[in-house]
Amino acid sequence: MIGVAIVAFSWLWLQWTHEAGHVIAGLVTGGEIERVVLDPRTFSRTDFASNPSPLITVWGGPVIGCLLGAGLPHLVSCRLRDRRAIGMLIAAAVLLGNGAYIGLGAVFPVGDAEVMRDAGTPAWALAVFGVACVLPARMLAARSITSIRASEHRWASAAPTLGVLTGAMAIAGWLFFHA
Repeated sequence: MIGVAIVAFSWLWLQWTHEAGHVIAGLVTGGEIERVVLDPRTFSRTDFASNPSPLITVWGGPVIGCLLGAGLPHLVSCRLRDRRAIGMLIAAAVLLGNGAYIGLGAVFPVGDAEVMRDAGTPAWALAVFGVACVLPARMLAARSITSIRASEHRWASAAPTLGVLTGAMAIAGWLFFHA
């Protein structure tokens, strides 16, 4: 049960922080947000009415998304040491998701990777970003999973909290950020 709760929360958290990265980069560069889609029934996206710096804006998603998406669970887990493995696993999922999405874009440029390539980013840069995210994600995940498996009963109490957070994010996305 805790595994399902972590995966569900991590997926939505990744989307929210990734899109926050696009929004922050877009606003900083003078862009005008048309719509942010965070509906859990579809893939997230940020649409701009005007975007004077598309390369900065598109890279803002994965870069700021990784910093926020992995950084905040790490900070929380440092404060709540009894939940450290869960925080590190969420951070790993965010790094893995962003890294795989952009890294695989070196070969299969879709979504953000396609925009990055069209704006002049070389394929090797996408691959380097992917590796730079996936390697630490693997290390974090391996340590976290080992810890959670070793005493799964201890971690089960976190499932309801993650369930409530996941539900709140899903409902807010569906109500306020749908296509």
